Amino acid sequence: MYRERNHKLLDKGNHIELQTFRKDNTQEPSMLFTKVGKGGFCGRTEQDAKNSRGEDVYSYVTVTAEEFTSIDKGTTWGKTPGPFIFKRKYID
Repeated sequence: MYRERNHKLLDKGNHIELQTFRKDNTQEPSMLFTKVGKGGFCGRTEQDAKNSRGEDVYSYVTVTAEEFTSIDKGTTWGKTPGPFIFKRKYID
């Protein structure tokens, strides 16, 4: 569970679908991921996605062995300009 959400991964053959559900089991827009490069993935919200309040939302995510980047746009998403970038930190 992340941010009081439950997630379900579905293997769709040529892509992976990440479904997201609120605590009350309301489904939020799914993310669709495809494999890119050596071990990386990129994903985006399904086309014409709307959140549980009916607002337009858009997310684009890239995941590599070294970095996770997320760009979010929408009425409530994307209030901070630019992407969120999380870089892997190695701890001895």
